[in-house]
Amino acid sequence: MAYCQLLMPPAHNRFAMTRFLLFLILILACGGAYWFLQQPDKSADTAAEGAVFVALRGPLTISVTEAGTVQNRDEVMVKSEVEGSNAILSLIDEGVYVKAGQVVVELDASKLEDKRISKEIVLQNATGRACAGAGESGGCEE
Repeated sequence: MAYCQLLMPPAHNRFAMTRFLLFLILILACGGAYWFLQQPDKSADTAAEGAVFVALRGPLTISVTEAGTVQNRDEVMVKSEVEGSNAILSLIDEGVYVKAGQVVVELDASKLEDKRISKEIVLQNATGRACAGAGESGGCEE
């Protein structure tokens, strides 16, 4: 028991010791805060190296380089219903907005016109022969 009493200071000494320890902790905390605030700012070094620029009014160029594919939202298929191959006489520029009924492409119709004329001639010849054969009986009217 005498040993325990030697380790424990009297009550008035304990209060003084607690005040001293609190004062010491406060002094150490203030010293640590001062040391921390006095450290050189690393972001200031970065600014000195050219990471900070003066903003000026002028044209802003933004470019994005990226690989990929572009897909359209609305797809319209334009197909020719004419048989065979045809030459294109005129075509509107790509990307131009068109209205309903506006001519988009003009095809060369000369071959088709030649076919139509030759079919009319064949029809007239066949009608003429049929009328000539039926002319004896009076079945054709013009």
